[in-house]
Amino acid sequence: MDTNLKIARCKTKALTAVPFFGAPLLGIDVVEVDPVHPQTETMCTDGKRIYYNPDVVDEWSEPELLFVMLHEVAHILWGHHLRRGNRDPMRWNIACDYAINPILVHEVEYTAKVDGVETVVHLTMPEGGLYDVQYRNMAAEKIYDLLPKDDDELPEPQSWGDVMDATGDDGEGLTEEQLDAAKAQVDVMFAQAIEAGKGVGNIPASAQEHYKRMLRPKVDWADKFHTTVKGGRELERSRSKVNRRQYYLHGGVEPSMRLTGVAPLVFAIDTSGSMSEKYLRQSISELNTLIEEVAPEQVTVIQCDYDVTDVQVFQSGDTVEGLNITGGGGTRIKPVFDYIDEHQIPCEQLVYLTDLDIGQEDGLREPDYPVLFITYDKLYAPFGEVVSIN
Repeated sequence: MDTNLKIARCKTKALTAVPFFGAPLLGIDVVEVDPVHPQTETMCTDGKRIYYNPDVVDEWSEPELLFVMLHEVAHILWGHHLRRGNRDPMRWNIACDYAINPILVHEVEYTAKVDGVETVVHLTMPEGGLYDVQYRNMAAEKIYDLLPKDDDELPEPQSWGDVMDATGDDGEGLTEEQLDAAKAQVDVMFAQAIEAGKGVGNIPASAQEHYKRMLRPKVDWADKFHTTVKGGRELERSRSKVNRRQYYLHGGVEPSMRLTGVAPLVFAIDTSGSMSEKYLRQSISELNTLIEEVAPEQVTVIQCDYDVTDVQVFQSGDTVEGLNITGGGGTRIKPVFDYIDEHQIPCEQLVYLTDLDIGQEDGLREPDYPVLFITYDKLYAPFGEVVSIN
């Protein structure tokens, strides 16, 4: 069979049978290796492309090729091309393969007609694939640390499915800024893969757990408001809502910590062009947790880039399913405070999620209510308290 046709058939099978992997695969270039300086002898990825040796692809059966292609997509979705750091490349590949293969072997299945009968089909791992049950459900970094220290005791590396470090357009390693941007892009791709997989319903359990960790709120709102809200409200434990942070971390149902009697709050979101989609998604997660754990009477959500772009009001107990994010311009924070004053918005405390990429703003003054800036790297604000999610 023609190599390109074989690859195209596997792409189609992935999209229809396991869209969690198949949807992102459609957006990844699958290209033949450089004939002069081949990137691999079999198949590998650098996070942007999947490179293949046509001679080896011809030798694999279609089920084996499908496995290897999904293996490469998994490297990309889990960001293995961005996470090596200073680790040894060979050992890192071994660790990543040990992390991925159990997911593909145990957690990926689909139905297909075999001899006219609907049958559950599992993926077929090619010969030489690394698999060890002791590493199942472990992150690549942990597996790396558990590998034998003596190279002679290491398993034989897989001959297929390598992951290379991501590089810039100049072929050099990524700068810290480029690395952060690439990680944010991978998070977006992962979220889109989750959405694509919902229709068929066979999203791997490990992927669902990884997605939960991605969206897990980073701020302990009950603790933060206990120390910063004016007047110091009383904390109470309630079993009416599950403490999601404890549930995700430990699997147990713990009572949620709630502040009682918290007056109306304002939650401002920086929607300027310098805020990544990942951070804007995180805003919704933090907002929902704030409403759940702090239980304010009312939350006014103000979006602002250079000016206020949108205002919504939520009541205690509401869940924010999504926000129509508007903006993308420059960054100013003063318009939010002006809007609160001019429209007499009830505000006992302002929480502002922003990258604080601001300049001097004439007329900006500290208000008479507490201000809590939630940021991602910068720790300086013109007033108020600053908490870094990172």
